Amino acid sequence: TRLRMYIKNPSKFNEEKMKKVPGVMGFQLSGEQYQVIVGPKAIHMCKEIQDGFGIAGGSRKAEADKSGNVVNRFLETLSGCIAPMVPALAASGLIKVVLTILTMTGLLSADGQTYMLLNTASDAVFYFMPVILAYTSAKRFQCNEVLAMMVAGLLLHPEFAGLVAAAQENGTAIKFLGLPVTQTSYNGTVIPIILTVWVMSYLEKAIDKFVPETLIHFLRPLLIVFIMSPIALIVTGPIGVIIGEGLAVVLTTIFAKAGWLAIGVTLLFTSFMCMTGMHLALIPIAMTSINTIGYDEFTLVIFLCFTLSQGAAALAVLLKTKNSKLRQLAVPAAISGLFGGTSEPALYGISVRMKTPLYATVIGSTAAGIYAGIVHLKVFSFGLFSLLGLPGYVSAEYPSNFMHAVITVAITVFGTMASVWVLGFDDSVYDEDGSGDEQEPEPFLKKDALAGGSEVVSVATGKVISEENIKDNVFSTGTLGKAVGIVSDDGICYAPIDGEVATVFQTKHAIGLRSNDGMEVLIHVGIDSVNLNGEGFEVYVQAGDKVKRGQKLLTYNKNVFKTHEIDETIVLVVCNANDYRDIQAVYENDRIQAGDVIFETVV
Repeated sequence: TRLRMYIKNPSKFNEEKMKKVPGVMGFQLSGEQYQVIVGPKAIHMCKEIQDGFGIAGGSRKAEADKSGNVVNRFLETLSGCIAPMVPALAASGLIKVVLTILTMTGLLSADGQTYMLLNTASDAVFYFMPVILAYTSAKRFQCNEVLAMMVAGLLLHPEFAGLVAAAQENGTAIKFLGLPVTQTSYNGTVIPIILTVWVMSYLEKAIDKFVPETLIHFLRPLLIVFIMSPIALIVTGPIGVIIGEGLAVVLTTIFAKAGWLAIGVTLLFTSFMCMTGMHLALIPIAMTSINTIGYDEFTLVIFLCFTLSQGAAALAVLLKTKNSKLRQLAVPAAISGLFGGTSEPALYGISVRMKTPLYATVIGSTAAGIYAGIVHLKVFSFGLFSLLGLPGYVSAEYPSNFMHAVITVAITVFGTMASVWVLGFDDSVYDEDGSGDEQEPEPFLKKDALAGGSEVVSVATGKVISEENIKDNVFSTGTLGKAVGIVSDDGICYAPIDGEVATVFQTKHAIGLRSNDGMEVLIHVGIDSVNLNGEGFEVYVQAGDKVKRGQKLLTYNKNVFKTHEIDETIVLVVCNANDYRDIQAVYENDRIQAGDVIFETVV
């Protein structure tokens, strides 16, 4: 809804003249960011400006990441670099599961070319992990993504790999301008490239500062690659390898002595880590371990126990509760946790809201984690966090591993369910009147329908925020139209009207709709969520699609919003409110269900 700019010389910005430009609805200053409110056409205007002036797509300033202590900033940065590649890691692990099932059932030979090609597809993410991480890290550190990938390519290039192999075989050294180059393989490594791109981000800023503008376009890429290549080979790459190998040694030592204790203690705090998104910072530990010794006994075991415990808690609640609202919520949450490898629906929709199921998940997952640590359960790939992933624990080298995986799963599921049953829970939090009545209460007291008008329904289930209490002046003052906010329980947005998708913003945080009778509606997820650049969003429609009221439009990851400390209020706006004689909000309580009427219009 707004053009966001960082202006080099703020004294040249004339707010009064800007407001007089046709189409400009208002102006807002957020920190150092200048925001010109232009409505849903912002995405088109932004592209025109970028194309007209040759401006690359921007994202939030690196300075915005400098809040908080050093440890939090480090973990947040590491999580930000890792998070975008999680789907690829999950796909890799699930391909391994499919291959295991096909070979066990005799449908596919492990010696055949089909198996070999599918296995290669699964391994590709690990082989080229430095290139993928170079891209995600460059996005995070605000430097050139393609040049970062080019530097990563140097570390993986067959010529360099052959040079290392020959030097190791002959016992000779590799030197660059007389300086020694570490003889190692960077396939599947995590830390070296993240460290390299971090250094590159500062080099790029220095080059932009000191190189004349007339020379910057061809000197910048030349200098970056020319300088970063030896730095990656001689300094940051080897340092990253040393850190990774040292981490592997530490983990091996810990698990040789008391791995069960490390897993148990970590699982006590995993819920909190997941809610803040910090659990993603554990992924490099698993990747380093898999790359070094072929399996992981820590991070992925924790993910397995935690995810299944959330699904088990949802299943126990489903079997015990008589509250119809809670039962509707528990069904998808249980399926997601037990079979989908996703903990968030159960964690946020059930465990956190009622508290005691959260305690039950800690009990069940910790007990299972301690067992897994004692027997040294091994996880060979990412994504095996559900019942469907159990075949991935089969190993000819470790024949008892599958049995240990089954026992770990059983302890997690039945231990959590038993704990839920014993601890109990108060499901009255899902009732508007707190009575715990078996009959589902009305989410709001609907006013009499207005003759000759049309209805707009809520895009989400959650807490209603009245227009004046939305924490953004553009929406709270009605600049863009009649607005209301909803804080979603599950991060799912549905269509509020029948009509057509007019706009899907490139950053995925907003969708513009036009109803069959001409109403223009904007769905804006989060306050300043444009800074996420699409991270955590999944959009299921595109411009031009016809949609029906109640159709799922997008989802967002609540963890990502928490990690970046972004208000996740979903703002629903009727943009052409002036075309109507009146628009009335028809809710009276602060809770609403997706699909319930939230606005009524009078034409």
